[in-house]
Amino acid sequence: MQHKKKNKFVTEGITNISRKSAIKEYTNTKDHKDAEKLEKARIQMKLLQKEYFSSGANTNHIIGIMQAVYFLAKKNLSLKLLPSIIELIKESNSPNLLDGTITYTNHISGHEFSKAISDTIKKEIWSELSNVMAFGIMINESTDITTTKYLDIYVSYITREGILKTHFLCIVFLTSCNAEDITKVLIDIFEKKKILPKLMAFASDSASVILGKNK
Repeated sequence: MQHKKKNKFVTEGITNISRKSAIKEYTNTKDHKDAEKLEKARIQMKLLQKEYFSSGANTNHIIGIMQAVYFLAKKNLSLKLLPSIIELIKESNSPNLLDGTITYTNHISGHEFSKAISDTIKKEIWSELSNVMAFGIMINESTDITTTKYLDIYVSYITREGILKTHFLCIVFLTSCNAEDITKVLIDIFEKKKILPKLMAFASDSASVILGKNK
């Protein structure tokens, strides 16, 4: 249950506990196999913290993998391609990637690296927003395949060095979709970061619900 996978062997009661075949059946289920993969990825990440940064070569290996993960994310490509990308880099005789048992090249580890990169970029954007004179936002209401409503938020600003930047900031789940509630969501986001007074511009796709024509 550690990785939020259903344990059919447990949920169906203890009547099967004396059957060796029941245990074998469970170990062959997709949930069990997925949980095993997640646990292996978790153990790998712990080993990374303990031993894999012990040398400059190992550090370069991790950096090389993170660069590959970043490339896939930037090109909107699946992280399942990570092992193939790493193999291609190795075949080009890159000195940064090592051969060994701890490689972090599977797509599950790729997701962990992707989240770490995402969190770092997000912190950098918020840090820049706190230092600019003003910024603007661009929003769009969207719906996923389950018809759940979301609000996509982009920010645009000029840094103190005079560089114009536009970034995706976040995607927010909407419990209701009207102009008043969307406004409350936006105010709450930027008030928490204490930068609401710097919000000077607003843009949308002119949808009636966002502009308040249909409350």
